Amino acid sequence: LFALKDTQPVKELAGRNVLLGRLLTTRPGIGMDPGRVGAAQIGLKAFTARPVLGWGPENYSAAFDQFAPAEAFAHPQGFARHGVYFDQAHAKPVEELTTKGVLGFLAYMSLWGLLFWVLVRGATTGRPQEELFIFGMVGALAGYFVQNLFLFDTPAPLLQLMLLIGWVASMESGAIFAFPLGHFARVRIINPAVATALLLLVLIVSVGMSVYFLNYRPYYSARAMHWVTTITDTKRLSWNGRIALARQAISQSPYLANYPRWLFFQQVADNWTSLRFVEPFTILMLAESEGEKGLRAEPQNVRLYVELAKVYQRAAVFDAGYLTKAAALAEEAKRLAPHRTQVQSLLGEQRRLEGKQ
Repeated sequence: LFALKDTQPVKELAGRNVLLGRLLTTRPGIGMDPGRVGAAQIGLKAFTARPVLGWGPENYSAAFDQFAPAEAFAHPQGFARHGVYFDQAHAKPVEELTTKGVLGFLAYMSLWGLLFWVLVRGATTGRPQEELFIFGMVGALAGYFVQNLFLFDTPAPLLQLMLLIGWVASMESGAIFAFPLGHFARVRIINPAVATALLLLVLIVSVGMSVYFLNYRPYYSARAMHWVTTITDTKRLSWNGRIALARQAISQSPYLANYPRWLFFQQVADNWTSLRFVEPFTILMLAESEGEKGLRAEPQNVRLYVELAKVYQRAAVFDAGYLTKAAALAEEAKRLAPHRTQVQSLLGEQRRLEGKQ
């Protein structure tokens, strides 16, 4: 097609088919999303800094912050335009290299190699119906792999991948096309009715606990922070009420608590002038305790450094010591994300405030 792309029939076909048109007009820097290309380039650059174990699972954003060049944030067509920053490489192999290093990448590719090896070996059974089904599984897995060359794992497709991997594992063990039910029927370790009741009880308890801890509590936390961030009228929701809701959000979902912490600090910094009486001191006590916990949990979370530093900058009107704390946080944010626009803005405000002292 590329050889014939300038011929009239192919041009007409490309004009009617959007996908074909994009494929035939794509060149490096032309017809390509600069965001995805830039994110992949940054991931590879960050990989060279930590090639063995990488930056840690789900830590691509830390690598992006540290290695994104300044011109990407300054130029209106840069891949971080409009303040959008990447927390995924949008290319699964690059993501594995960046976050898990060579060891993680080799493990990831070995899994895919093993999957296809098992399927190819199983496709030579001599039974056409089974082979046809296996070829369908090969197509499904190949489609998922190609998709992830330009994307990252998302919940719904990831569930499908787990089901496909489970199917391949079952085929490898011989459990797919040969069901030894007679053997299990002869085993009588426990009464079948009792076994069924126990399994059902375990299933109900497991599902109930999963729903409570993995769904309800994060939902409750998100709902509390939704009220904090959307109800701007202090007459409807006082700062004492906001503080109580923020505490609830943090305690209800402790492993995801840095997101409500960040949102709350952002609300405080943006609405500092609306605080009255002892509210600033109550909030500063909360900020110091929760800020320390948050940074200890995620020492590379730039957004937390920035918003906590902003709170301390506002508090400097009461005590100049808070400006010193803000300076330390700002310098750490600069080390982690030297070119990020929020960090540069924070540093500029810090210099302005220090000039007043």
